[in-house]
Amino acid sequence: MKRVALFASAFHPSLGGVEEAVWQLATHLERRGVESLVVTNRWPRSLPAEECVRGVRVRRYRFRFPWGGIRARLGFRWLREGALRELCGDLVRFGAQLIHVQCVSANGWYAMQTAHRMALPLVVTSQGERVMDASRVYENAPVFNRVLRACLESAHAVTACSESTLRDLEGYFGGGFGDRGSVIYNGIGEEAFAAGPGWPHPRPYLLALGRLVPQKGFGPLLRAYRAAWPGDSPVDVLLAGEGPEWDELHRLREECRLGKQVHFVGRANRREVGELIRGAVGVVVPSLYEPMGIVALEAMAAGKPLLVSSVGGLREIAPGGDGVRMVEVGDGESLAAGLQWMARCRGQSFSRNRRAAERFRWSAITAQYLEVYRQAAGRRAGEASPREGEMQGALGEAAASGSCSEEAEQEGVREVGVIR
Repeated sequence: MKRVALFASAFHPSLGGVEEAVWQLATHLERRGVESLVVTNRWPRSLPAEECVRGVRVRRYRFRFPWGGIRARLGFRWLREGALRELCGDLVRFGAQLIHVQCVSANGWYAMQTAHRMALPLVVTSQGERVMDASRVYENAPVFNRVLRACLESAHAVTACSESTLRDLEGYFGGGFGDRGSVIYNGIGEEAFAAGPGWPHPRPYLLALGRLVPQKGFGPLLRAYRAAWPGDSPVDVLLAGEGPEWDELHRLREECRLGKQVHFVGRANRREVGELIRGAVGVVVPSLYEPMGIVALEAMAAGKPLLVSSVGGLREIAPGGDGVRMVEVGDGESLAAGLQWMARCRGQSFSRNRRAAERFRWSAITAQYLEVYRQAAGRRAGEASPREGEMQGALGEAAASGSCSEEAEQEGVREVGVIR
């Protein structure tokens, strides 16, 4: 295996778990002599069709998709064939030997079609997109469910970012994947273990990092912080990230009278994320749902005390011991007590957390993906792919009622599966 096309639901300049996982995988494949090309949606349209992002080649296409109003359905019908011809031509010139979907959105349908036309093995990785999409398209738009099911049926290998995600996917699919299915956790790069400066903040702080969406549990975090210290607090809270709950969380901060203690950092790049974690007293991941939890891994690699919800993949990756506390979702009293515990950990470093993070280095994760690629290529050589008509039929008619602007439709597609 020398050339792999990585079909990402989202990528740079968007920031999130999928984007980081795809970049890390592409980078580490290159280190093992495997060339990669990231294929993703071209939205907004002002983005270049092709560029190099931190050493990774990216090619963007207008992935028309029949979600929304009549304009979207007609655009998909009229323009999909041209997009597929362009995509297949580019991948032939690239010399792709395998197609790997990271998080199923509109990219999944185009990946299926391309894999079939080029007779390539197809690997599908779930990043918990069914529960972590803020716009809940898997609940509201049956077309996405049809594409996901078709991807799972046609894939020569299916991986999930945690055991809980794989079990959810099998329940949704209506049965196990047999030897096609496996768990490959997301990883962390070497920079997560590196020393360096911390984030400049005048007071000790606890850090919460992620997209500002309801699933991340930042609203309950602010209420628990207020309950933990009704008066003066020994630590501030820094919230890093952006998203649709930005205004609501600012409103809640004022309602709880936390204007001097809770600070919104906004969008943070990779260097800033490292500084934020290294400078924190501790890191809290209060998610209501969490397929995996890259932020928790990064905190562990830095030896920070960690407070996490006992949900999804967080239960699987967080080590036991003095450096970690888990709380049940909805238990505000325990969350407040956990924040007080982290404040008392000021100045402590937990080597057990660092050791537990070692097995999630991207060098090891990449080796697991390469083995899945090998197995998928073997299955592809011995099995027929689904008929193209059946894969096209997976879309059917979009069930969303009414109409919306093309910009809104494309924005919805871009946001599917942004899970950090």
